[in-house]
Amino acid sequence: MNSKFRWEILLYVGLTLAVIVSFVFSYLIWANPARVGVTQENTVSKKEGKLTANSDKVLTDIYQPVNVIENISESEAYQISSSKVDLVEAIQKNLANRDFTLKSRQSYPSVQAYQKILGKSQMLLLTYASPVTVKQALAWLGSKTNRYEKQMVNRILIPRDNSRELYLLNDQDQVVYHYQTLKKSRPHLGQLLTDKDITKTLVSLHPLGDKWVSIYPQGIEVAQYSYLTERQASGLYVNKLLGSITNITTKEQDGQNLYTDGQNRRLKIVKKTGQVTYSNYNTKEKNLSFDFSNLAKMSFREMLDLGLGVDDLRYAGYQKNSITYRTYITTYPLLGADNIGSLNFRYRKNGQEKMEFSLLSLQVPIPAANDAVTLPPTQEALDQVVKLGYKVNDIQVGYNSRENTSASQVVDLTPTYFFLVDNKWQSYQP
Repeated sequence: MNSKFRWEILLYVGLTLAVIVSFVFSYLIWANPARVGVTQENTVSKKEGKLTANSDKVLTDIYQPVNVIENISESEAYQISSSKVDLVEAIQKNLANRDFTLKSRQSYPSVQAYQKILGKSQMLLLTYASPVTVKQALAWLGSKTNRYEKQMVNRILIPRDNSRELYLLNDQDQVVYHYQTLKKSRPHLGQLLTDKDITKTLVSLHPLGDKWVSIYPQGIEVAQYSYLTERQASGLYVNKLLGSITNITTKEQDGQNLYTDGQNRRLKIVKKTGQVTYSNYNTKEKNLSFDFSNLAKMSFREMLDLGLGVDDLRYAGYQKNSITYRTYITTYPLLGADNIGSLNFRYRKNGQEKMEFSLLSLQVPIPAANDAVTLPPTQEALDQVVKLGYKVNDIQVGYNSRENTSASQVVDLTPTYFFLVDNKWQSYQP
């Protein structure tokens, strides 16, 4: 018996056991939800000025940086990540509740000048997937502000060996806000970087339109994963979004189940993939403010009302009247077209609302059958896409998902480059 055949047998047995374990846990949750912290309803309350859920989740748990870069010098920087240590959380704890106060605000009109700030030596650069307000960035660190609180920022820059100061950076306007604290420094952040499980990848930041994107000059190696999934019953969201079952009209068409309440609400579920689209053409909310903070709070409340799992979700995008959340694995988002791990809200001033998500959710990671994937240098991949005539507005490393061929309840996550073209993420095909 050759080694490949033995490995296939072991993988099949492992997947089968994982599915059995999943059913056991599902039964326990159904039989006694209190044992695993599951309740029948989600509630929203005010706690120290923050929206909280019964799971003690707050808005700042989702609105946090997703990426960490260590600047060694202006010409040498590494993206750092770990499969065992949450670096973002560790840095937050180091800087939390320090009462940072604003010292200065400075604009850098030239690209070269701003690039020097981004590459400032002996610094850690924490990056958000999409801009947040100054108020939210400081709230994540347990600090408050009464100046520039609605201004948007993309990054937090902190000295590697001195946590008494920090900088908030706005990439679009190339503005830097400098903050300081008088509180005693905690252990150097540099100690976090000595963990043996930390992976470092050479990276540089370059402008692309109004964004600054990560370029990996030597390529990047990213792990593959397989996850056991859970599919929620359609009826759960039919009841939560449309209300009483007696008022609902059901229709099956082109592989989709369509539900309407006969008035203003409509729910579409793709049977094969579990993609859900909910539309409400007449909500109680009229003359909505598309202020970023308002949309953030509204969408967070709706996530809790629906009982959607928020543990692995992170804020991933904001555009005028819409806001997006995605599941992140280590530091990379799920960007596949099937909407697994994605949640999008769109609002209109006349009260219309649209929500998109998936019935499928990731549950338990299991050993992947394949090794890590080595992606080519970013510029090489970008050149190929541009040569085909596409205009690229953004670049990210992310995960595609596809159903495992051996177990229907398992999805395989494969990393690749994604390019934002015509406001849609397109996966890189070499």
